[in-house]
Amino acid sequence: MKIKLLTFSLGDSFGAIMQAYALSYTLRKMGHEVELFNLTWYRSFKQQVYLTVTGVNHRFSKFRKNYLPDYTKKCKTNVDLYEASKGADLCIVGSDQVWNPQITHKYALNYFFDFLDSDTKRGSYAASFGDIKWNYPEYTIRIQSLLNKFSFISSREETGVDICTNIFNADCAKVVDPTLLLPSYIELLKGKKKKTGIVSFSLSNSVGWNNLLSDLSNQMSMNVYVINPITSFSQLSKICTFRYRPFITIESWLRYIYGGEIVVTDSFHGLVFAILFNRNFISISPGSGRDERIKSLLNSLGLENRFYNTTMEVDNCWKEPINWEMVNDKLAHLRQESLLYLENCINRI
Repeated sequence: MKIKLLTFSLGDSFGAIMQAYALSYTLRKMGHEVELFNLTWYRSFKQQVYLTVTGVNHRFSKFRKNYLPDYTKKCKTNVDLYEASKGADLCIVGSDQVWNPQITHKYALNYFFDFLDSDTKRGSYAASFGDIKWNYPEYTIRIQSLLNKFSFISSREETGVDICTNIFNADCAKVVDPTLLLPSYIELLKGKKKKTGIVSFSLSNSVGWNNLLSDLSNQMSMNVYVINPITSFSQLSKICTFRYRPFITIESWLRYIYGGEIVVTDSFHGLVFAILFNRNFISISPGSGRDERIKSLLNSLGLENRFYNTTMEVDNCWKEPINWEMVNDKLAHLRQESLLYLENCINRI
């Protein structure tokens, strides 16, 4: 079957590109031909210069070339997207926060396939709304109509299931994020191993965060490796005193997490890979109601005691050993359920 996938794979984000890699890898392993929609978002001239000067564009583009499926032609309008969809047996949207209008802005309805003709089969895998409630009533009627055309709908959070059911009157299944569908990332871990100590991956560079890292460094007598991406020139002046790695490749980012003694993160995908690699971790809320996906995952694996609302709340729970055998068993069960769901949905098309 020829499947066209609409997701966040062109942004310079480790989590976005890894979920695109994982879902496309899974679909291809199932025997399907996969192509990615090339929905081009606007970038300012300043952003373009920055990404070129720092080499960020090159590193992410190289990964896409080496590991992701081919893209359609560049799409900027609904007409472009419609033309790019031709020839698909099935179009899938997801994962990541593809159903969060705060992120997708003017493209919001595109991620509900408003550009497809009525005969094209469509579905979602692990699509996220990025919040615990629906805050965009101006889209509700239109999205409800669009979701009625889907052959299957799934979200990665229980709140996503609730929004589909209660707001859009659409049946929705809960599945795991695509990155959790793969039991191993050995293909991407090849190369020089990173022997690291404390690994920090955060969307925040707050004073409280840096204080926490300093405390951990003193307690554990280990270096702190900060693998946050820098996304603007203004951030260059805020580099902290730790061992900073702001321009690493995706493969190196994975290897730092893989080799860490403990991972400190407020990122969902930073947490995902700490769990997949069986690394000790501390999970901090990113704030602003964006922690539902984190809490949902931790609760499903019995790891909720590793979550903290703020850096000030961090206690000594992180010192307790994690029963990785139990966690891996639970994760294997969730993975198998989600794989079976996806396979069955596609087979019914």
